[in-house]
Amino acid sequence: MLTFIDVFRRRIMVLDELEHLSNDDLPLLMALATPAFRIVGISNTHTLTTKPTASTITLHFKPYTAQEMTDIISKRLATLELPKDTKTLIAQPALSFACKKIATQTGDLRAALSLVRSAVELAEKDHVKKVFAHKGDDVLPLTPVSMTHVIAASKATTTQAPGTISVVRQLNLQARLVLLSLILATRRISASLSLAGPTVQTPTKSKIPKEKGKTKATEVLSSDGLFNFYSRLLSGSDAAFHAVSRSEFADLLGLLETQGLLELGVIAAAGGKGKKSDKAQTVGIPSTSREEEMVKGLTVTENGRVEGPTEREIRTMWTREAGRIKKEVEDREMLFKKRKIAFEDAEEA
Repeated sequence: MLTFIDVFRRRIMVLDELEHLSNDDLPLLMALATPAFRIVGISNTHTLTTKPTASTITLHFKPYTAQEMTDIISKRLATLELPKDTKTLIAQPALSFACKKIATQTGDLRAALSLVRSAVELAEKDHVKKVFAHKGDDVLPLTPVSMTHVIAASKATTTQAPGTISVVRQLNLQARLVLLSLILATRRISASLSLAGPTVQTPTKSKIPKEKGKTKATEVLSSDGLFNFYSRLLSGSDAAFHAVSRSEFADLLGLLETQGLLELGVIAAAGGKGKKSDKAQTVGIPSTSREEEMVKGLTVTENGRVEGPTEREIRTMWTREAGRIKKEVEDREMLFKKRKIAFEDAEEA
């Protein structure tokens, strides 16, 4: 969508859905901007999110909260003319529940409207059944949308949910970067490599009880450890993106958990019990998720869609860090071999 606006004698061009532009067209378009001619780009997938320059300003808009979505939908419903004996189209608890559910997932107002619309359609079907079953001449009041209708509509949506690759591709930029950091950190831990860096803590060691009273020391990744690793990943001189704050990071973990892309646990404190908090949480990839599908969703462009700078940069980060893990493992194995040869030579001497 293209819109021209005159503000204080300055010409402003507003472009929506910029994620559909090709990599070649976008720089050429932005090069047209001058002090007297400004360009405002809007993208749902944060395709334009890069490090700000002297002539570029990037603004992030947070997802809607449950209360904001409830207020917006309530105002829309208030404009409807209902039949005489109908007090409300949707019960307030049902509307609040629908908005809270969407807020914990994506915060997308369109998703909330879609869920409410599906619930209204289910309530309409129930009303039609009652009308056909009612043989009297009296007009029946409309069946209001209840919690049961919202839950049924939500289950139908979940049943038709897309696969892991599609879910990953629909994530916003920062959610993708957090997921990328989780996969890389998990691979480093699996390869017995340290997460240590300028601002990174090593994984927390936790003893997990086994059968017959035996214990085995295993390494788990804490939310703090992942946040530090994620921050370091985006702090390099060649990094194209900025890390979010610790509180925003916690919100992103919650979003990814609701999508089934990660699982949060509790780090056991002394005595074997721990209190759940952001700083005492473990983070991991669910056993039911396929890591290779997550990687494909992050690094492979969907057929028929033009790859944007965001997708290209994330794939570059993945290739670079995966190659780094492979090299560190190979260097460690080579060092072990050299030490073994040196030890054997010493024994022969």
